Amino acid sequence: MLVLKLVLTSIALIAACGAGLAAELMPGFERSPYWNEQVRDGKTAEGIRYHINAPEMVHPDWPTAVVFYTTPNGNTVEQTLGCKMNSGLDWHYDIQHIAAQTRRLREITPNTNIILVCAEVNVPGIGRSWPSWRGKHPDNPALIKAFVEDTIKGIPGSKVDVILSGHSGGGSMIFGFLNSGDSIPSCVKRIAWLDANYAYSDGDKHGDKLISWLKADSKRYLIVVCYDDRNITLDGKPVVGPTGGTYRATERMRARLEKDMNLEHTVSGDVERYTGLDGRVTFIVHRNPANKILHTALVGEMNGFLEAMTLGTPGHGKWGGFGPPRAYTEWIQEAALSQSTPPAEVPKPEPK
Repeated sequence: MLVLKLVLTSIALIAACGAGLAAELMPGFERSPYWNEQVRDGKTAEGIRYHINAPEMVHPDWPTAVVFYTTPNGNTVEQTLGCKMNSGLDWHYDIQHIAAQTRRLREITPNTNIILVCAEVNVPGIGRSWPSWRGKHPDNPALIKAFVEDTIKGIPGSKVDVILSGHSGGGSMIFGFLNSGDSIPSCVKRIAWLDANYAYSDGDKHGDKLISWLKADSKRYLIVVCYDDRNITLDGKPVVGPTGGTYRATERMRARLEKDMNLEHTVSGDVERYTGLDGRVTFIVHRNPANKILHTALVGEMNGFLEAMTLGTPGHGKWGGFGPPRAYTEWIQEAALSQSTPPAEVPKPEPK
């Protein structure tokens, strides 16, 4: 009987310690009503507003991946994170669902702390636009690099890796980061442009830096998702100019990389893939035969974020595949953490 009591007492103590450990918050974080996650909001002096979403428990002995995801033009952080649609709710809350896709990513990525940092900017008189914010801040490369470095300070983990991703105008932030030095910092392990690489430039040596970064470490990944947007129209008018759009930007990027590596071309239905370096480089190009506007569909409806985050990992394919239906609906939260933000502005045209 005494032995049994000792065993039961030990089990109770272990459970209590575990419960206390699970409830521990990182400094400055508070508990979210959804999945008991821990969250923190902040804003830099230069106007980068951000929301950090971390799992309930961040294990200090696990590797940590901090995913920086930058918002598209005209969208708030809350809209980018997403929530279930309710009557009267702005439709922007239902197009990306980066929070839900991150939760699905955590589900299929064991023993890794996955922390999401969703960031927006809002330029007075212009609106939410990373390209416009960069234009207002000539020192934007240094500001962006400092934002990334300051954010990951103190984050627990056996090692802390950075992942850079974004959609639409949010991809401009990644190029700003690339412009911050002659090389890409070693902490960056994955870069994913989700129909967002408008600002790619050989003149700024983006290709040179990406190639050097990729070849320096066999665990680094580059993913680009786009669609053939050359002839899409809105209200009868062309959306992109004769040299604009992500399809052409992807062609420029791919042409530069092919000078230094072989890219294998495959086709499956309406989707083309160009892959190299044993799959560490992947270009996903939707042929868009129906000439539709697939800009946001690539991210949310087609699970583009999940595809970009899992390529080259054991979790790839465990959640589904690139294309509909959504593979994360059970992880969509009931409501946004804050729905007091004003409706999104009409997105301004992307830089051509």
